[in-house]
Amino acid sequence: MRDHKEGFEKEESYYEIFAKARELCPQLKHEAFKQIVKMLNPGLSDGLFARRPCVRKLKCIGFADWPDMSAEERQREESELSFVVGDVYESEDFNGATYTIICSESKFHIGCAYFEWID
Repeated sequence: MRDHKEGFEKEESYYEIFAKARELCPQLKHEAFKQIVKMLNPGLSDGLFARRPCVRKLKCIGFADWPDMSAEERQREESELSFVVGDVYESEDFNGATYTIICSESKFHIGCAYFEWID
């Protein structure tokens, strides 16, 4: 399985730093952290999470990687998902966190956690 962050190393670095900052200060909110990074390291924040063309084949895994979810919760959540678990979709772009996927003539922005990159 390939890593969604491949080609999006800047966003990966950001998330690693944010995780460490949250260990020190659990109350730290994502938006406040983004502003701090922008002040301290404009080079890191420039273009951070900007949508870039990124065509990938993605297999929907639904909530498979969410270990704290019961089978009943998983089934309920997956029934409301706009994608079919096990089906393969193609992304149009990615911002390091969410893909744009065209499905049934509609565009969806959805987190990479619901997919496995298989291409």
